[in-house]
Amino acid sequence: MCMKDGWRGKNLISACGNAHMANLNLVSKSFKEGFGMAKGNWRELFVENAKIVLAALVLSAMAGIIVGLPAALAADALLGSGAGLWAGVALGIFAAVLIYSGMESVSYNVVHEVEGKKRHSLFGNFKRNVLPVAVYTIILLAIIYGIAYGPRFALILSGMDFTQNIALDLALNIYETSISIIIGFLTFFALFELVLNNAGVLQSIGKSYSLVKANLVETLVFYVAYGIYSFVVGLVLGIVFGIIFGVPFLLGAMLLGGISSSALTLVIALAVLLGGAFIVVFLAGTCTAVLPIVYRFWKLAGEK
Repeated sequence: MCMKDGWRGKNLISACGNAHMANLNLVSKSFKEGFGMAKGNWRELFVENAKIVLAALVLSAMAGIIVGLPAALAADALLGSGAGLWAGVALGIFAAVLIYSGMESVSYNVVHEVEGKKRHSLFGNFKRNVLPVAVYTIILLAIIYGIAYGPRFALILSGMDFTQNIALDLALNIYETSISIIIGFLTFFALFELVLNNAGVLQSIGKSYSLVKANLVETLVFYVAYGIYSFVVGLVLGIVFGIIFGVPFLLGAMLLGGISSSALTLVIALAVLLGGAFIVVFLAGTCTAVLPIVYRFWKLAGEK
C-alpha cells in the first residue's frame, strides 16, 4: 500500500509511482518496437501474410466442401430431414474454421522469423501448427460456449421463451459478452506459447494465464490500447482499400451495364474477383500492422 508516513511514506509513494510508470513504459515500448518492426519490414510481412490469407481461404474452402458435402448428403439420406442437411453443413463449416485457424497461426511464425531474420516456411509451419491449433480452438470454443453460453442453452432446453422476457435476454447478452472478453484476455498469449514456444495445448493456456496474472496491469492497459489501435487500423485500411477496389468495380459495373443487360455475369465475376482481392489485402494489411505489436508485448512481458 502507498501510505504517506514520513520518509518511508515518500519512498513508498515513489516506488509505487515508478511501478506504474514501468507498466506504462512496457506498453509504450511494445507499441514503439512493434510499430518499428512493422514499418521496417512491411513488404516482407505483407507479402507473407497475403500468402497466408490466400492459402487459408483456399484450404478452408476445400476442407469445408470435402467434409461438409458428404456429411450433409449422408445425414440427409439417413435422417430424411432438413436438420440432417444443416448438421452436415455445420460440420463442414467447423472443419473450415479449424483449417483456417491452423493456417492463420502461421502469421505468428512469420513475425518471429522476421525478428530472427530466418527463412519462411509457410506450409512447413502449417503442418506443425494445424493439429495443436485445431485442438486448442476446439477446447477454447468449448470453454467459451460452456461458461458463457451454458446458461442460455440450459434455459432454451427448459423451454424458456426469450421474446417474453427482454430483461433476461439483455442480462444474458451482457454476461456472455463479458465472459467472452475475460476468457480472451486470460488466453491472450496462448497462441504465442503454443506456436512459438511449442507448449502443449493445455500448458499454453496455463502459461498465458500465468503471464497475464504476473503482468496484470500492463496486460489490461495493453489490451485496451490494442483494441483501440486495431479498430483504427481496420477502419483506415477498410476505407482505403474499399476505395481502391470499390471504384474500379463501380466504373466497370456502370460500363458493362450500359453495354448490355447480358453483361450481368461479368459484373458478378468482377465483384467476386475484387471482393476476394479486398479480403486478402485487408486481412494481410491488418495483420502486418497489428501482430508485431502484440508479439513484442508478449516477448517483453515474458522477459520482465
